[in-house]
Amino acid sequence: MRNDGRHYGLAVLGLVGLLALSACDTVQGAKLFTPTSTKYDGAWIGLMTLGLRQPECRLRRGGLRVRVEGGRMEGVARFDTTEGEFEGVVDQDGSIRYATLTGQYAKDDVEFTGSFGENTAKGIWQNKVCRGEWEIKKAR
Repeated sequence: MRNDGRHYGLAVLGLVGLLALSACDTVQGAKLFTPTSTKYDGAWIGLMTLGLRQPECRLRRGGLRVRVEGGRMEGVARFDTTEGEFEGVVDQDGSIRYATLTGQYAKDDVEFTGSFGENTAKGIWQNKVCRGEWEIKKAR
């Protein structure tokens, strides 16, 4: 005895589950699974410094301002030649799950790795033509 309606329902449920899991590979998708509050919530201020660069790299030392709320990070980075919007997700253990800076031009976009501590956070930022370090301190 076949039950095509049941198999169809399971297939749809499986597809929805796969789509939900694939969304976790993005900042937008990870926001769905962040806690409502973390010990890292607050305002953070710091610097991005440049370590290695190719001639096409437009980024230099810049200021970074970030607000963390419920594990979600949003902010802005300002450089002498450009600025960009920062967004990401910090896990409850302080590790950065996803973080990106979207610049005025695609070649200014960078990805961040690193972790948060009680009062400081730091790590590496990079794209195809630039690489550097970042560090921010909790302002409040």
